[in-house]
Amino acid sequence: MILTIAIPTYNNCTFLEKNIKLLCEHIRNNSYQKIIGLQISDNNSPDQTSDKMSELIKRNSDISISYYKNTQNVGAGKNFINVIDLSKTEFVLLLGDDDFMDEAYLKEVIRLIKNEKYGCIIPSYYNISKNGVSTGYGRDIGKKRKTFSQGFYNCFINSWRAHQMSGLVFRKGSFSSDAIKAGLTNPYTEVYFITRSCLYEKTCHLTEYPIKVTRPLQKEKTWGYENDGRINDVFENYANIAEFKPWQRFLLEVRFLDTQYWRYAMYLKLGPRKFITCIYSIMSAPNATLPTRILFPLLMIVILAKKSITLLFSGELIKTLRRKIE
Repeated sequence: MILTIAIPTYNNCTFLEKNIKLLCEHIRNNSYQKIIGLQISDNNSPDQTSDKMSELIKRNSDISISYYKNTQNVGAGKNFINVIDLSKTEFVLLLGDDDFMDEAYLKEVIRLIKNEKYGCIIPSYYNISKNGVSTGYGRDIGKKRKTFSQGFYNCFINSWRAHQMSGLVFRKGSFSSDAIKAGLTNPYTEVYFITRSCLYEKTCHLTEYPIKVTRPLQKEKTWGYENDGRINDVFENYANIAEFKPWQRFLLEVRFLDTQYWRYAMYLKLGPRKFITCIYSIMSAPNATLPTRILFPLLMIVILAKKSITLLFSGELIKTLRRKIE
């Protein structure tokens, strides 16, 4: 086998069952039983996940499906690293338990890692409701596929895209053991894996087959955005990549603040107190470089002004301002 589809899960057995059934169809339709396996890491779900998995493994005995259940809830970040560590193939494809990929995407992934020697693949995606209806939002929809050579430029252009894990593919190597040694537990550890992959691997930004990412209401999630949009968590991953010089970390942080501006802009709608708290949290973020902490107020003004102008000319500004925070 060369590829493991790694699925961390918690208390979501209905979607997980649907997802595994679909993946098994994809594998059978292309006779991939000998090259693709599934690895599920259950973060001690209180629902029927364990029973459902036992049934699925029995019904799909021709496909390699491994199921592991933590004896206690170890948190999303640790469970994420755990499912990667449990995967024993050269390549890992990450997938949320309620996110879905087309068969065409899986076929192209296999072709790229087998024949084109790519070590990292980053997809486009669009959001769907829990009923499977497109919300009209996504990322990189309609963009052309691009190839990037290994190195810092690849990291700068692409590492921020790892904020959404589903569909990401990378060569495992020692990454999971390195992440464990570093003590990473934040819910965005996929940024660590993909950033390091971009640094060392030929990368494909594969945009033709968007991943369908289920977007539940925030109140239905098992984690929140804290006071800073989880920006300090993302920066922790950059901080633990020893190969980066301080100025490179700074550029990656600015790139993330630019492309993910909504993480702090959304606090404007929650009132002055929460917005000021957010700004202070980012300025005092322990994982941010000193230039980012000092310059963030100025960077924020420039970024938000630029985004406002872009939205104004695209006709999306009023719609964006009226959009409710979940």
